[in-house]
Parts: sequence; structure tokens; C-alpha cells
Amino acid sequence: MTQAEIIEYDENQVDIAELRELVKQNTLFSLMSDEQLHHLMEIITGMWHLDTGDYVVHEGDEADNIYIIRSGAYEVLKKEFDSDTVYPIAKLGPGMSIGEVALLDSGTRSASVRALEPGTLLVIPIAKLNALSQAEESVDIRMKMNLAYEMGRRLRDTNESSVRYLQERLSEAEKRVEMGKFLTRVLIGLALYMFTMGFTAALAKVIDTTWVTIPILAGFAFGVYRTVVTSPYPKANYGFTLANWRHNIVDSVLWTLPMLGAIALLKFLAVTFLPDLAGTTVFELSRNTGLSLTDILILSGAYAAFCPVQEMIARSGIQCSCQMFLTGKYRIFQSIVLSNLLFSATHLHVGLSMALFVLPAGFFWGWLFSRQGSILGTSISHAMIGIYAFFIVGFDFIIG
Repeated sequence: MTQAEIIEYDENQVDIAELRELVKQNTLFSLMSDEQLHHLMEIITGMWHLDTGDYVVHEGDEADNIYIIRSGAYEVLKKEFDSDTVYPIAKLGPGMSIGEVALLDSGTRSASVRALEPGTLLVIPIAKLNALSQAEESVDIRMKMNLAYEMGRRLRDTNESSVRYLQERLSEAEKRVEMGKFLTRVLIGLALYMFTMGFTAALAKVIDTTWVTIPILAGFAFGVYRTVVTSPYPKANYGFTLANWRHNIVDSVLWTLPMLGAIALLKFLAVTFLPDLAGTTVFELSRNTGLSLTDILILSGAYAAFCPVQEMIARSGIQCSCQMFLTGKYRIFQSIVLSNLLFSATHLHVGLSMALFVLPAGFFWGWLFSRQGSILGTSISHAMIGIYAFFIVGFDFIIG
């Protein structure tokens, strides 16, 4: 709605006595004489009829008019600093004024005002209001005007500070809610895992532990999925993003290569100093299991396909949540440690040696994730290390 759409004020269509009474109810015009009110009525240039949802002013626009509410209800909206989100901070009704801060300084609108229902406004141009001022001012009036300008500036600053404070409180409240959901799901998952441990030993005698691991991880993955889809935060905050995917892939491969060398060195030391491994080679290629090359390729592919699920649990579910909710200088480090302690604990049903084996690798993937912010790179690194360790070097002896 523009100034050109404001209906011209017509005294024959509007009850002047009613308008005078409406103006008198506003403290902005209190203690005015009848003569002053008469001058004020002379400079009212229009009646503005608004529908529900129409904006009277927008935050940041130039201030050229003051409005007196004749009818209707209106809300004052303040924009968030780093987005287009707006917060209602006040409601206005008949007899109240809109945009009066512009009397104190020549700044832009400090907030937006929107109609909550159909209504009518009286339009007072600031330029005409200023023209009523006396040509000469006393020192007393000048000092009072300067004080008014300063109070107007402080009022704008106070509004900004209030919105910033409300924004911070809202963010803290959202974090508390999400932290509660996170803790609930982690505790439920751990409780279910402890129950599962009770009959895992019996199942392990009948079926391979892999068939026990899969449903456990699937249960945790479902909890992570629920956390992400119900969270008010973007999915990218949980590592579900392809931003910089080329760089992340190359970065992951380059950082993983030294880890592969460390695994080979560890196997060499084990073969050299452990009597039980005497006579074995560093690179087994799973020969001791009797698997064919086709079997190895199928199992490797299945392992690689399941790596993103594991990374979703450890990184998206636990580490990301901790990074968002924890505070302090060491929150990233604490998030990595906590997420990997919990994740390695889910391998205890396979064996203590297996749980300890995945712990240092998990620390590496946690650091890599904090560096990239995506589970793409960590999933690739996870697949490389897992396939290399179990199907090429042959760390099968740690399972059990």
C-alpha cells in the first residue's frame, strides 16, 4: 500500500468530534490546547483503510508519516538479524499511534506494523508537522528537543537489544528441547542394547555376530532418523549435505592413506611379536577364512554400503547433537570422545578386542567429520579402512 492509495480526508464524511476525541486519548497529544488540536486536524491529510495482513510500515523504510489508529488491531513486528524471521513484540489498538519515533530522529522505521483485522488510520505527514514549529526556538526548547532526539536513538537501540535477547532465549529453548530428545533416545537405545547383550552370547553360538550387529545398528539409525526429521535445525547441521563434496572425497582419501599404512604396520608388529600369529603374512586377503574372491567382493560391497548407516549414527546422531548442545572451548573434542565411546560400546557383543579396535578409528572419523561437516567423506574413509583391515590385511583374529 502506497501513499497514493490513501483516501483523501473529508470532514463531511467523518465526524470531526469523534476524531478530536480519538486524538485526545493519545498521550502523544496530551495537554494540547484546542488551538493546537485544531492545527493538528488541519494537517491530517488522509484516511487509510487497510485489510487484514496489510503492512502500515516496513522495518528499514524511510519515515514520512505518523499514523493514528481510528479502528482495527495491529501488531508490531521485529526482524531477526540474520534471517527474514519476524517476531511480534507489541499490539496496538484504537487511539494509539504508529511511527511516532520518527518525530525524535530522522532514522528509518525501527519495526514493521501489520494489520490484524480491517481498520482505518489517520495520516499525519511529518513534513507538515514540522512546519508547525516556530521559526525561533528558546534554549530551553532546544535542549528538550536534543534530549528527545537522544531518547529516540536509545529507544531504537533498546528495541534491537530486546530482539537480540529474545532471539538468544528462543535459541536456547530450542536447544534444550532437542537436547532432551537426544538424551531420551540415547538412553532408550543404550537400555535396549543392554537387554540385547543378555541373549547375544546365546545367539552368537548359533548365528554369525553380523546378524546381531545389523538390527542393533538399524535400531540406532532409526532413532537418528527421527532426531533429524523432527529437529528445527537444517539437515546440513547433521552432516547431510553434498556441499564441497569433491574436496571432501579427496580430503578423506588423502587423510585415510596414512591410516592404512598404520594398520599394515600394526599387523606386521602383531605377526612379529604374537606367537599365535607366527607364520601368517601381513596381507591375508582373508585366505584363512577360505572365502573366494567373489565372496570377498560381495562382503566388501555390503560392508561399504552399511558404512553410511554407521556414520549416520556416530556422527549425525551423537557427535552432531553434542556439538550443537555442548558449550565451551573443548566442545568439539568432547563430542568426538563421547560419540565414539558410545559407538564402540555397541561392538562389545562382538568382543572387547573389537570394541577397542574401532575406538581409534572412530576418533579419526570424528575429527574428519568436524573438519568437513559431512558424513560423505567419513563414510568413504570408513569403508576404505574397514575393507582394508578385515579383507586385505586380515584382522579377523580380533573378532571373537
